[in-house]
Amino acid sequence: NELCRVYAPLYRQNGVVPGAGGAPTPGGAGFDLGQQDVRAAFSYYLTHLNQGRKFVLLGHSQGTGMLTGMIARDVDPNPELRKQLISALLIGGGVTVPTGAVVGGSFQNIPLCDKPAQLGCVIAYNSFSKETPPSATSTFARTANPAQQVACTEPAALAGRAGQRYAGSYVSL
Repeated sequence: NELCRVYAPLYRQNGVVPGAGGAPTPGGAGFDLGQQDVRAAFSYYLTHLNQGRKFVLLGHSQGTGMLTGMIARDVDPNPELRKQLISALLIGGGVTVPTGAVVGGSFQNIPLCDKPAQLGCVIAYNSFSKETPPSATSTFARTANPAQQVACTEPAALAGRAGQRYAGSYVSL
């Protein structure tokens, strides 16, 4: 809040019940209601609060799913909004790209961030412990499309610190 104006809208979330089929997905009633809420909040923000400023979008898990859908519909096809996008941090979700590519898949115009100081791009990854990697049936870090992969950007590399741990990190290397 010291450096930015934070707008964090509420949306109707869909609960995840362990063992009952995984995370909510697009096309499901609960997901679609939340998606409408997020899109309406972003539209309100642009119309009433943004005043032409650049913006960062940040989501985690189900919030990443909501933002991925909103960005695909409302930001990715709009060149003016893409110019305002500093970055989208879409963590713990399912952003996809064609295997080996940085654009395509979830977004046709917005690439994955692949170098330090890059703007107008997406940072996306899923994290797992080395001892418990995702299984072949994991809801996360997998895509059903064999021509695509779930996006994975390394934040340390984007900060020019490839392979290094951030100060205060709880994860040992």
